[in-house]
Amino acid sequence: MGWRDELRPGSFRGVDFFIEKSDLATGRRSVLHEFPNRETAYTEDLGKINNGYEITGHVLGDNYFDAKRKLQDVFTRKGPGELIHPYYGSKFVQIGPVQISESSLEGAIAVFTAKFFDAGDNRFPKGTNDKGAILTGAVDTAIAESKKDFDDNFSIVGLPGHAIESARVLVSLASDAFNDATKTFADVSDAVADLAFATRNLVAETNDLLQAPSVLSQRLLDSFALLEEVFESADDKTNSLSTFFDFGADETEVTGDTPIRIKEKENQDKFINFIRRAASVKSASTASITDFPSFDDALNKRIEITNVIELQIREDDDTDLYQSLVDVNAALVDAVPDVDAQLPNIQEVEVKDTGVSLLIAYDLFESPDNEDDIINRNGIRHPGFVEAGSIIEVLDVI
Repeated sequence: MGWRDELRPGSFRGVDFFIEKSDLATGRRSVLHEFPNRETAYTEDLGKINNGYEITGHVLGDNYFDAKRKLQDVFTRKGPGELIHPYYGSKFVQIGPVQISESSLEGAIAVFTAKFFDAGDNRFPKGTNDKGAILTGAVDTAIAESKKDFDDNFSIVGLPGHAIESARVLVSLASDAFNDATKTFADVSDAVADLAFATRNLVAETNDLLQAPSVLSQRLLDSFALLEEVFESADDKTNSLSTFFDFGADETEVTGDTPIRIKEKENQDKFINFIRRAASVKSASTASITDFPSFDDALNKRIEITNVIELQIREDDDTDLYQSLVDVNAALVDAVPDVDAQLPNIQEVEVKDTGVSLLIAYDLFESPDNEDDIINRNGIRHPGFVEAGSIIEVLDVI
């Protein structure tokens, strides 16, 4: 795989852009002390320089005004946010000065130069925000805006039978997805029974629900709430919601340019995106209260969720809905990983001698407590035989 294949698309707070040039300012804070009548000087090391990233990027195309507006919005928003840097990956940064240039000679392009700095943390006493409350508020707003978007745009009024059947299939698909999300749950609890009852009614009442979009969207949200009640741990809730991230991906996309086909396609898009939005923003909420075993696990889960929400941001051209999704992503980046939790990192180690996983845990941690994590994290099929030379991932070795 070439180096270009390793690059990630650039974005800040979920808004994409193309990067032309990037500079990294790093190093040590050194102060040179020179003294009278001495031939040598003394250089004092005052610590590491805070990394700074200077990016020259651009947005272009016939609708570049919209892309520029979104960039201006995230560039001027207060507080740090997530920068996806093609060369350095995900960085939590504070933005500095930004200069945006446009020219009538080139046209359809806005070029910007922006400076970002690692956000770090303030080790001195200060007032703090309730990150959980901020995220919860952002999620509630995004759900409300997503429901409004669906209610205002989904409609079967005036459509022929085949177009209505297309919508009916989506309701059935959603019902199946809710049931599939609980298949790994062995215990047939009251919550599982309640969800099964709700999804059966969803299918049985499809004809009536399709004629009342606001009722249909609420019933779908109620099903998500019942799904969350099935699982006790926040981690299980998040994982069950993540099964909806690619909802409808296997459905044949409606094509055609007749008014009926255009409306049928709009209904399909609105239904699928409503399910994906609800699942992704709800998973942002559950992820914020999940006890992750490591910083890397928390970061990877956050990236998975923010990537889904970013796709939804690109699908949307409604200002209120767009802003609500951007706010969820920003709040999630701020809340996960929880910097106050001091989660351990993941590192790779080489197994020195062939042996059982229990002994590996003892060798690394002087305790058997991490054996299950080693087995599960590395997908070890035979814990009684871990071959020497194997590279495995473990929590920070103490």
